[in-house]
Amino acid sequence: MLQLLGDPPFCTLAIAVICLLLFIPNIARTSTFAVCLLPTRVFSSAQVYRIFTYPFFHAGFFHILFNLIAWFMLANNFEKTVGTLGAFYVIFVLFIPLSALLQCAVSFIIDALASTQFRNDCAVGISGVLFAILVVNIHVSATSSISFFGLFNISANWYPWVLAVILQLLSPRLSFMGHISGILMGYALVLGYLRVITPSDEALHSVEDKLGLRTWPLWQSNPSIVDLTYATRSFLPQATSSSSNNRSFMQSVRDAGSRFLSWLTPSSASSSSTQPFASRGQTLGGNTQSPATGRVPSHSRLLRPPEPKPTNSDTSGKQSSQDSSEQHVSEGGVAVTEKQPTDTS
Repeated sequence: MLQLLGDPPFCTLAIAVICLLLFIPNIARTSTFAVCLLPTRVFSSAQVYRIFTYPFFHAGFFHILFNLIAWFMLANNFEKTVGTLGAFYVIFVLFIPLSALLQCAVSFIIDALASTQFRNDCAVGISGVLFAILVVNIHVSATSSISFFGLFNISANWYPWVLAVILQLLSPRLSFMGHISGILMGYALVLGYLRVITPSDEALHSVEDKLGLRTWPLWQSNPSIVDLTYATRSFLPQATSSSSNNRSFMQSVRDAGSRFLSWLTPSSASSSSTQPFASRGQTLGGNTQSPATGRVPSHSRLLRPPEPKPTNSDTSGKQSSQDSSEQHVSEGGVAVTEKQPTDTS
């Protein structure tokens, strides 16, 4: 059964089960007003719980069906890239609450400027998180263009925006504001703007060890921890330059604008500015798969060059040096017992 779903890891399967368990008792109900994301209730009535309930409820059968199909397609690769613990953190601590707060704030701002009623929109469903994950997957993928359901190709950098617009035209009842908020949160993560509240790989690794999470069924360890040739401190881009804090505010704004505009320009996977990203990437919507050489900011501490393997000459040199030292000790009349290293694998 799980093979039909693409062998989903722990977090992907758990969230899908939560959505189903919450949907089944409410099949006969037509209203999700009590749990939806309603900006007026979140701010004016302090119903903060709506920020965490709205993604897991759906308005109808086809709503949850299409969302779960997309969920297994996107979340599988996402969790295998950042690990199960990283996926839980990103989804529950970053994507869900931050995109919800952004959606509420933008709704009030637009209503104040354009006399609209976005603040009274009642949104449910996990599609906003899906758009954020889509941005991360595109960041990891090596592709420069994506096929839109086999109809035509779209620049990978434009794909989330075009998809949000087309879906809105096909179904005007969708939460366009929720989709856009998810896209922005995805960009905020991959471009490193959430690095202050993003844990290091070592922190995730420590939590996994202390709680024994790696022995859990379907648990996916962070690939950058399993293979240290890929990462050092962060499972997603984080800046390490000490001089970055000394830059002026306007310089930071210009740099942010330049990086954002670079995402709107198609780039080839073989360009000199690309570097390997942790784990493997899959071309989204395409017919082929290729190893990931995703675009990673130059200031990222994601990458670390692999340790050089010892050559035969180095090995023989070390062996001869060891033999000579052992001979010298023996001639001096001193007995030495070497302690063999313990295999901790």
